[in-house]
Amino acid sequence: MLVSIKQEASEIKYRDFWLEDIIEKLINRILFNMKHLVKIWDSPTRLFHWGLVLLFGFMWFSGETGNYLDLHMKAGMLILSLILYRIIWGFIGSSSARFSSFISPIGAIKHALTLFKRDPEIHAGHNPLGGLMVIALLIMLALQASAGLFSSDLVLTEGPLFNLVDEETAEEMTDFHHLGFNVLLFLTGLHVAAIVFYRVIKRTNLLKPMITGKTVWPEKTPEPKLIFKSPLLALFVLILSVVAVFGSVTYLSNL
Repeated sequence: MLVSIKQEASEIKYRDFWLEDIIEKLINRILFNMKHLVKIWDSPTRLFHWGLVLLFGFMWFSGETGNYLDLHMKAGMLILSLILYRIIWGFIGSSSARFSSFISPIGAIKHALTLFKRDPEIHAGHNPLGGLMVIALLIMLALQASAGLFSSDLVLTEGPLFNLVDEETAEEMTDFHHLGFNVLLFLTGLHVAAIVFYRVIKRTNLLKPMITGKTVWPEKTPEPKLIFKSPLLALFVLILSVVAVFGSVTYLSNL
C-alpha cells in the first residue's frame, strides 16, 4: 500500500514537472520573440510586393485563358505604375526599401561564398543576392508590360499603343511579350526556390517578415537603426505613378 502511494506521488510529481517545463519553454519562447522582434519592412513595401504578386497571377491567368483581356491591359498598366512607384520609393522611401541598402555587387559575391553555410542569416531588408533578384524582376516586368502596350494577337486584341508602331515592330513586341513571360516564370520560380532554400538550409524565414513586417533579431546583434517614411507619402507617390502611367498611355494612344 505504501509503495503504491509513493509511486502515485512520484508520477504526479513527474507530470507536474513536465507540465511546468512545457509552460516555462512556451513563456521563454514568447518573451524571446517579443524582446527581439524588430520591424524591417514598412507597410507600403509589403503592399507593393503582394499587390505585384496578385497582378502577376491575374496576368498569367488572363493571358493563358484569353479571358478578361481588357482587364489584362489595365493590369499591365497597373504593374507599370507599381514599378514606377517602387523606383521612386527606392530613392526616397524607408531605409530597408532604398536601393542603396541592398544593391551591392561586391556584397552579392561575398554573400554567395557563404550561401551553403547553415548559419541563419538576418538582414534588415533584402540580402545582396536577393537585391539582385529584385532588380532583375523589376526590369523584366517593366519590359514585359511595356511590350504588351504595343502587342497584338492580330485578331481581337491590341495594346493601347499598337497604332504607334508598324506591323513588323508590333509582331516583334508580341514575340518578346510571349518570351518575356517565360523568362518571368523562370525568375519567379527561382525566387520561390530561394525562399525555400533559405528556410530549409539557412534556417531563415524570408516570407514571414514580408507579411508581418517584423523579424526575430539575434540577441547579441545590435538592432538596425532604420527610418520608416510615412504611408501617406507612399500613397502620394503611388497616386502620382498611376496618374503618370495611365495619363501617358492615354495621351499617346490618341496621337
